Amino acid sequence: MVMFQERARFENPHRAFTYRMHGYESIVGPVKGVYSTAAGSVKPRGHSLLVENRPNFVTILALGE
Repeated sequence: MVMFQERARFENPHRAFTYRMHGYESIVGPVKGVYSTAAGSVKPRGHSLLVENRPNFVTILALGE
């Protein structure tokens, strides 16, 4: 369930997202560092917990929010 929600959140990184689990809802803001809908040209930094072919705005810091 969590993986599905993370995928849904990062499909629209410019919008707030509502996580739902165990009868509770938690609203989080847009992904930190995303300021426009245009993808940046900077390649994301690698990390062992993240896949290589991810959007630029998906970083280890964004997952730790």
